[in-house]
Amino acid sequence: MKDGLPWSDEQLEVRMEWLPTCDLTGIIESYESFHEEDIHSDLPGLVAETLLIYAEKGGTVSESDADEIVELVKKSRKQRIDGAGHMIPWDQLDRFIDAVQAFLAN
Repeated sequence: MKDGLPWSDEQLEVRMEWLPTCDLTGIIESYESFHEEDIHSDLPGLVAETLLIYAEKGGTVSESDADEIVELVKKSRKQRIDGAGHMIPWDQLDRFIDAVQAFLAN
């Protein structure tokens, strides 16, 4: 574990290898769109069964955000992955897999 990240040395190496390949313009535009674009009007149009997976420590989707999203998406449910940060499968792989498998089984 490095600086509170529950990632293996191999995962950190992969992250450090790929991070510099990210396009700075894409990163900036993505970040800005998260804060400037309102997706809420689009959510009721989703018709597929939907599982919202969000991280306890991710800082992107709060509990109230998750509640609002599942209220807007007709056939949806939410699953918070406790102990996970932004990289959910890296942080809590077993919990992530369990959530997806349970969703697919229904």
